[in-house]
Amino acid sequence: MVIFFTLSKKMKDAQLIIENQILHIQPAVLRDPRKKEINGAQPFETIEMFISGFGILLGFKVVKFNQDGIKLKAVEIGRDFISIDYGTDEEVRNIRLMHQRPDRDVLVSIIEKFRYETGITPIVTE
Repeated sequence: MVIFFTLSKKMKDAQLIIENQILHIQPAVLRDPRKKEINGAQPFETIEMFISGFGILLGFKVVKFNQDGIKLKAVEIGRDFISIDYGTDEEVRNIRLMHQRPDRDVLVSIIEKFRYETGITPIVTE
Protein backbone atom coordinates (compact mmCIF):
# COMPACT_ATOMS: atom_id res chain seq x y z
CA MET A 1 0.00 0.00 0.00
CA VAL A 2 2.85 2.37 0.91
CA ILE A 3 4.57 1.67 -2.42
CA PHE A 4 1.36 2.42 -4.30
CA PHE A 5 0.94 5.80 -2.59
CA THR A 6 4.62 6.67 -3.11
CA LEU A 7 4.44 5.85 -6.81
CA SER A 8 1.12 7.68 -7.15
CA LYS A 9 2.63 10.82 -5.58
CA LYS A 10 5.68 10.57 -7.82
CA MET A 11 3.45 10.25 -10.91
CA LYS A 12 1.44 13.35 -9.88
CA ASP A 13 4.67 15.32 -9.35
CA ALA A 14 5.98 14.21 -12.75
CA GLN A 15 2.71 15.16 -14.45
CA LEU A 16 2.79 18.61 -12.83
CA ILE A 17 6.33 19.19 -14.11
CA ILE A 18 5.46 18.03 -17.64
CA GLU A 19 2.26 20.10 -17.84
CA ASN A 20 4.09 23.26 -16.71
CA GLN A 21 7.36 22.74 -18.54
CA ILE A 22 9.63 25.65 -19.35
CA LEU A 23 12.08 23.49 -21.26
CA HIS A 24 12.00 19.96 -22.69
CA ILE A 25 15.26 18.29 -23.71
CA GLN A 26 15.86 14.83 -25.08
CA PRO A 27 19.53 14.49 -24.17
CA ALA A 28 20.11 10.81 -24.87
CA VAL A 29 18.94 7.94 -27.00
CA LEU A 30 20.15 4.60 -25.71
CA ARG A 31 20.39 1.76 -28.22
CA ASP A 32 20.80 -1.86 -27.18
CA PRO A 33 22.70 -3.79 -29.86
CA ARG A 34 21.83 -7.10 -28.13
CA LYS A 35 18.13 -6.73 -28.94
CA LYS A 36 16.66 -7.77 -32.28
CA GLU A 37 15.85 -5.20 -34.91
CA ILE A 38 12.18 -4.44 -35.47
CA ASN A 39 11.33 -3.63 -39.11
CA GLY A 40 14.99 -2.78 -39.75
CA ALA A 41 15.23 -0.36 -36.80
CA GLN A 42 17.14 -0.98 -33.62
CA PRO A 43 15.10 -0.82 -30.36
CA PHE A 44 15.98 2.20 -28.26
CA GLU A 45 15.12 4.00 -25.07
CA THR A 46 15.06 7.77 -24.74
CA ILE A 47 15.85 9.76 -21.66
CA GLU A 48 13.95 13.02 -21.54
CA MET A 49 14.37 16.01 -19.27
CA PHE A 50 11.54 18.36 -18.40
CA ILE A 51 12.20 21.53 -16.43
CA SER A 52 9.45 23.61 -14.84
CA GLY A 53 9.02 25.99 -11.95
CA PHE A 54 7.91 22.98 -9.89
CA GLY A 55 10.99 20.83 -10.50
CA ILE A 56 12.94 18.64 -12.85
CA LEU A 57 11.93 15.31 -14.35
CA LEU A 58 14.97 13.43 -15.68
CA GLY A 59 13.95 10.02 -16.90
CA PHE A 60 12.17 8.58 -13.87
CA LYS A 61 13.88 10.84 -11.34
CA VAL A 62 11.79 13.69 -9.93
CA VAL A 63 13.44 16.68 -8.22
CA LYS A 64 10.81 18.94 -6.66
CA PHE A 65 11.53 22.61 -6.03
CA ASN A 66 10.30 24.55 -2.98
CA GLN A 67 9.80 21.37 -0.94
CA ASP A 68 12.11 19.96 1.71
CA GLY A 69 14.29 23.06 1.33
CA ILE A 70 15.24 22.24 -2.28
CA LYS A 71 15.31 25.30 -4.52
CA LEU A 72 16.40 26.12 -8.03
CA LYS A 73 19.64 28.06 -7.54
CA ALA A 74 20.97 28.89 -11.01
CA VAL A 75 20.57 28.13 -14.70
CA GLU A 76 23.36 28.60 -17.24
CA ILE A 77 22.81 28.21 -20.96
CA GLY A 78 25.99 27.82 -22.98
CA ARG A 79 26.56 27.34 -26.67
CA ASP A 80 26.34 23.55 -26.35
CA PHE A 81 25.09 22.83 -22.82
CA ILE A 82 22.57 23.70 -20.15
CA SER A 83 23.60 23.64 -16.49
CA ILE A 84 21.14 23.66 -13.60
CA ASP A 85 22.10 24.14 -9.95
CA TYR A 86 19.55 23.13 -7.33
CA GLY A 87 19.48 22.05 -3.71
CA THR A 88 19.43 23.29 -0.15
CA ASP A 89 21.55 26.00 1.42
CA GLU A 90 23.91 23.29 2.70
CA GLU A 91 24.15 21.11 -0.42
CA VAL A 92 23.93 22.25 -4.02
CA ARG A 93 23.75 19.72 -6.86
CA ASN A 94 24.29 20.28 -10.55
CA ILE A 95 22.85 18.76 -13.70
CA ARG A 96 24.80 19.58 -16.85
CA LEU A 97 23.52 18.33 -20.18
CA MET A 98 24.93 18.67 -23.64
CA HIS A 99 22.30 20.67 -25.50
CA GLN A 100 22.55 22.96 -28.51
CA ARG A 101 21.48 26.48 -27.61
CA PRO A 102 18.24 27.43 -29.40
CA ASP A 103 17.94 30.39 -31.75
CA ARG A 104 17.64 33.90 -30.31
CA ASP A 105 13.81 34.16 -30.23
CA VAL A 106 13.38 30.79 -28.49
CA LEU A 107 16.22 31.61 -26.09
CA VAL A 108 14.60 34.92 -25.09
CA SER A 109 11.31 33.08 -24.48
CA ILE A 110 13.03 30.45 -22.30
CA ILE A 111 14.83 33.11 -20.27
CA GLU A 112 11.60 35.02 -19.70
CA LYS A 113 9.74 31.85 -18.62
CA PHE A 114 12.46 30.99 -16.12
CA ARG A 115 12.48 34.54 -14.76
CA TYR A 116 8.69 34.75 -14.48
CA GLU A 117 8.03 31.25 -13.10
CA THR A 118 11.07 30.73 -10.84
CA GLY A 119 12.56 34.17 -10.18
CA ILE A 120 15.88 32.89 -11.61
CA THR A 121 17.31 34.64 -14.66
CA PRO A 122 19.44 32.19 -16.66
CA ILE A 123 22.98 33.24 -17.48
CA VAL A 124 23.83 32.91 -21.16
CA THR A 125 27.50 32.22 -21.80
CA GLU A 126 29.56 31.92 -24.95
